[in-house]
Amino acid sequence: MRFEGKISLDEGLPLLLLGNLFPLTGIAVLGWQLHEVLFVYWLEVGFIVVLYSGLVLFASREPRPDDQNLNPPSLPIPLLETRTGQIQPVGWMPPIYRRNVPYAVGLFVWGLVFWWSLSVLLIIFSYPEPVETGAEGRALFGEGVAAITATATPGLLLNGLVLLAAQLLFVRHFFAQHVYETLSAPMIAEIPARQIGFWIVVGVGAQIVVPLLLWPVAIVFDAKSAIESGIPLLTIFAKVTMEWSIYGGRWIDQSDGLARWFTPSDPQTSSDGW
Repeated sequence: MRFEGKISLDEGLPLLLLGNLFPLTGIAVLGWQLHEVLFVYWLEVGFIVVLYSGLVLFASREPRPDDQNLNPPSLPIPLLETRTGQIQPVGWMPPIYRRNVPYAVGLFVWGLVFWWSLSVLLIIFSYPEPVETGAEGRALFGEGVAAITATATPGLLLNGLVLLAAQLLFVRHFFAQHVYETLSAPMIAEIPARQIGFWIVVGVGAQIVVPLLLWPVAIVFDAKSAIESGIPLLTIFAKVTMEWSIYGGRWIDQSDGLARWFTPSDPQTSSDGW
């Protein structure tokens, strides 16, 4: 079975909007707190790291120095460093290029390391109950896992699966429209790296910067509960803004504004991104 035919990005848009806006219902109806909203988006980051680690293998464009801005990590694999050429495990998929394996392994390993680190910033710091720390102030691994496990309710996991389904539809477009022919391995690896950077900024803002800025307001107007509800809403707004910014320029950025930061630019082509 081949991925053929005209497939529109709009196929994934309803699921993408549903997955990103459902936390609003969670806050209003189900009483979701900040750590629960961030848990949903944290799950999605993990999905993206795994999915893009696989997509990197299919990039047919030769890597060039101007293909990357963030210098995504790569891990050399013994016996594959000097190997060239391609392999095609099954006939209905495009070939896998051996030169892309270091980028795929690097993205998978380092991406999951940073993804797990994000759990501290996005979930553990906002967890309503104190998480015990070790003698040097580091959160104990077991306590952190317990906090994440306690947060993983069926509703939150279902919300994460909706976001995964949306990403899988975009992956289908990646193959059906032969997007892999216009991208190099570093360009694909750069996409999840940029999203991880986004969540580092959002995590710091949600956990530290915004509460500090609004702390005087909570004291003067006794609006602590309103502020605690407002921070998750700001987080959802930031996530939806990111998705809307990169939707039209996914894979290769051909626009201005935030989309230029979230997707790798391609100075060699003027074709449409997706």
